[in-house]
Amino acid sequence: MTAPVPQTLPPEVALQQAVAHHQAGRLSEAEDLYRAILHAQPGQADANHNLGVLAMQVGQHTAALPYLRAALDANPTQGQYVLSYAEALLTAGQAAEALTILRGALQRGIDTPALQALRQKAEAATSSTAGDAPTAAEMHQLVALFNAGRHAEVVTRTSALVDRYPNCGAILMLLGASLHTQGKSGLQALRKAVELMPDDADARSNLGNALQALGQLDAAVANYRRALEIKPDLAEAHSNLGNALQALGQFEAAVASYGRALEIKPDLAEARSNLGLALQALGQLDEAVASHRRALEIKPDLTDAHNNLGNALYKLGRLDAAVASYVRALKIKPDFAVAHNNLGIVLKDLGQLNEAMASYRRALEIKPDFAEAHSNLIFCLDMMPSVGLVEQHEERRKWDEAHAAPLWQEPEHANDRSPARRLRVGYVSGDLREHSASKTFVGILTQYDRAQFEVFAYSNYRGKGDAFTERFRQGVTVWRDIGHLSDEAVAKLIREDRIDILVDLSGHSAGNRL
Repeated sequence: MTAPVPQTLPPEVALQQAVAHHQAGRLSEAEDLYRAILHAQPGQADANHNLGVLAMQVGQHTAALPYLRAALDANPTQGQYVLSYAEALLTAGQAAEALTILRGALQRGIDTPALQALRQKAEAATSSTAGDAPTAAEMHQLVALFNAGRHAEVVTRTSALVDRYPNCGAILMLLGASLHTQGKSGLQALRKAVELMPDDADARSNLGNALQALGQLDAAVANYRRALEIKPDLAEAHSNLGNALQALGQFEAAVASYGRALEIKPDLAEARSNLGLALQALGQLDEAVASHRRALEIKPDLTDAHNNLGNALYKLGRLDAAVASYVRALKIKPDFAVAHNNLGIVLKDLGQLNEAMASYRRALEIKPDFAEAHSNLIFCLDMMPSVGLVEQHEERRKWDEAHAAPLWQEPEHANDRSPARRLRVGYVSGDLREHSASKTFVGILTQYDRAQFEVFAYSNYRGKGDAFTERFRQGVTVWRDIGHLSDEAVAKLIREDRIDILVDLSGHSAGNRL
């Protein structure tokens, strides 16, 4: 649902216009007007009722309940309010509560054929799923806690409720979404929620978020697209779809998704900043800077936007401005490990090697498993005249101990051992493009005896390629883009390609996949 807009029309006029939009299917415009009315008059019964009905229409069953309840509280004798609220409860799996509302209306003399039919449906549902859902009051409280960002409390409460109400999709959705927000996996709960509520847009979108966090990008995209089929104007789902597409390297499609999100919700700062990332990947650096700056106008304390702005400025060669952006991010969030690492990169390029080293070490203090920052530290140490081979080697040993040794598995080489067949050699690099490093190994990947070798290139570069990229692509036997794949997926791919000899071409430089 979108944010409130200022109330500029008399409430009765605004309501008439909202209803006209609603009946014509212009749901986003209707929603804005209903919210504007409620911003000025929170207890307006018709606006609450219609907004709840609209939420039901787009699959947001749980979100509809507070509005429909408010409408009924304002006018308990209105039969249509009783019908809508009870129907929403029943759809959300709260059959017992729906039946209570319907029976109470009957006792007050409120009865219509529609209410009778719904009461029979609720009675049947209650007899078959008795005890399957919490009360409406419990649900209202949980939704309020979730919206207030009290996710740990939501997890505690919903975890206790799941055993009592195992078939309540709304409880499972809140549990899974809160776990995800805390950086934990809510996948199991969200999968179950979608099974129970297959046409709930929020459940689908939240499942997409969990899948994306686990690197299951194609599945995440499928769930976002399904959420948007149910509710085409769900801005957050468009934005998250953009994130998944960007992670897949589909930058043009990501830009389109962010654009749609911002058409619906222009003040969605995160989408503005992530749009900047996609534009940067497409080489549109000035546009990227403008997008990040717009995000910061909307939300000045958005640390990701400060960091992303620094990255775009760095790519433009505006190093001092990039430093200033990273410093601003770190003033807001001193434990922002990624910003410490990026600050180190720029300080290194400015020749301030001691300061760069301090930034990398600070990033590792905050996030000890930050392999990229550790590689950058090693790269920096290699350039410092005061650091000898012993210290350089010791830092590499620490890198191996922290990041590589825990992943060790006994290798299984099941490849054909026939001496007559061609050897398969794989090269992994983030620099298969116009780059100083690529000019030293271009011959190895393009000038080889094709009668004796098959050469596989695993490119970890996620931006747009260039003439050098095409030269490599045409020169090798098999080309693989791996920038969007997890380490586990890349390892599996290499095994499936039956590589005999695997060569790393990046070392501890940017874009490595050590």
